[in-house]
Amino acid sequence: MRRPEIPTSGRRTTPFRRALGAGRSALTRAAALTRRHRKTTLGVLAVSAVALVGCAEAAESVQVFDGNLRGVEIPPHTQAPLTDPLPDPVVDAEAVVPSVDAGAVPWTAAAVGDGWSVVARWASVAGLPELRAEVERRSGEAVRGYAAARGAAWAPQPGVDPGAGGDACAPVADRPAPSLTLGCTVVAATGSRVGERLVRTERTAEATTVSSVTLYTDGDGAYVGDGATLFSPDRLHRVAELLDEALAGAGLLAPAGSHFSTADPATQSAALADTVVLEDGDLLVHAPVPATGGGSRSVPVRLPILQLSGVLSADGRALVDALAAEVPFAPPAGGLEVPDCSLVACMALTFDDGPGPYTDRLLDELADAHVPATFYQLGGNVAKRPDTAARVADAGHELGNHTWDHPDLTGLDDADFRAEIDRTQDEILAATGILPGTLRPPYGASDDRVQTAAGLPLVFWSIDTEDWKEPGAAVLRERALEVERGGIVLLHDIHAPSVDAVPAIVDGLRDAGFAPTTVSRLLGGTPAAGTSHRHG
Repeated sequence: MRRPEIPTSGRRTTPFRRALGAGRSALTRAAALTRRHRKTTLGVLAVSAVALVGCAEAAESVQVFDGNLRGVEIPPHTQAPLTDPLPDPVVDAEAVVPSVDAGAVPWTAAAVGDGWSVVARWASVAGLPELRAEVERRSGEAVRGYAAARGAAWAPQPGVDPGAGGDACAPVADRPAPSLTLGCTVVAATGSRVGERLVRTERTAEATTVSSVTLYTDGDGAYVGDGATLFSPDRLHRVAELLDEALAGAGLLAPAGSHFSTADPATQSAALADTVVLEDGDLLVHAPVPATGGGSRSVPVRLPILQLSGVLSADGRALVDALAAEVPFAPPAGGLEVPDCSLVACMALTFDDGPGPYTDRLLDELADAHVPATFYQLGGNVAKRPDTAARVADAGHELGNHTWDHPDLTGLDDADFRAEIDRTQDEILAATGILPGTLRPPYGASDDRVQTAAGLPLVFWSIDTEDWKEPGAAVLRERALEVERGGIVLLHDIHAPSVDAVPAIVDGLRDAGFAPTTVSRLLGGTPAAGTSHRHG
């Protein structure tokens, strides 16, 4: 559950990538071409370049190799007839889309309706809110639109497609028609640049339609657009020509009059929406083409980087260079990832009786997973550990009142009853600067007087893990996973075994399609005083 240390961009070093980042000498680029491309005829160029190394006068005349022979002077005694050395664009079904561990947070939106089903998975990288917003917007529009087209309002359900194990972008299982699935892959993570690929598959009884897009951030972590932004807008026509060349070579070119090279710029840009950078530095475009029997599919077209001189945009060039140089992934600092409970199945994790000796470790675990929670604190413990209470608030978690020293409120006289609540409010405010908006009565003990006189809404729980009995992490995970959408799980941060179980609980919840959040967000805001709540 801990966010992994990511010392590099997650890509292995290759000779071609080192060549890209190291000055691109004529000898190195020629050698790289000879290794990478099967149909090239650069053998004589490689021999010539070796000869140039040993010849000072010739070496002085060699210029940087830019992917063709123009401008590269070869002494007369080494010249020979050469064909164009540039590799061709090709349809490459064996190309492997990179998959990078960026410590992303997994999200699942799923539902089963009357004769249809939807499962959507996407990921968010903490510290990149603009990218998350765009990915979530597209995912939300897809699932809500699919349900609406079938006369249903979107209502997320947990447990539809378990098996992700808490991993971001875990594969989505194929579902029978009619269905919609949305899968994701983080394809790039270098510096503050991230690329996330979304693949939408819609199945009907008649056809399967597949569409895809890859979304990118820039060097500051700001969202810039889809794969088309890797190319200069005024060179889209050239990229479209390369797509047509590859598709024609594979016998997949669309009918005359609808080629990408003759399309308008908007169509050309849409065709490049799913573009990724491969490990060897080439670009892979998943071009949309009609599928046999109806629908559409994405055809992977490899565009050799040597064909793209002057074609890439500034962002595209920067991404390629950063990946080639293996710039370590370093996104802006991020905090808790708060879910949209109208889109995903939310529940709340709550921790009572702290702060205690294990609360700081719990905060570390929650930070690693970017999970928000609600802490019902005892005023007496806040007085003992004000710094820990402040850390809970500073991390973005929600604070609740759990009285001063945990009495049964139903047995207190009016003065003691009032003191238990008010004194705790004051102590939490002094330590954190935040005034709790809800009260959890100790033991869940309440009556009409407690509910009406507390001056705060009462929040109970729907799942009591009974973690104070210390049954073990596996049992606690099992009990927590009995929660339903909108449920509230009770744990305690004063017991070490409870804190030990939190990573497994969070992974299990996410695997089941849940998104943990705070009580107030689960309830749609802070409820009115005099009300009580056990479920969102």
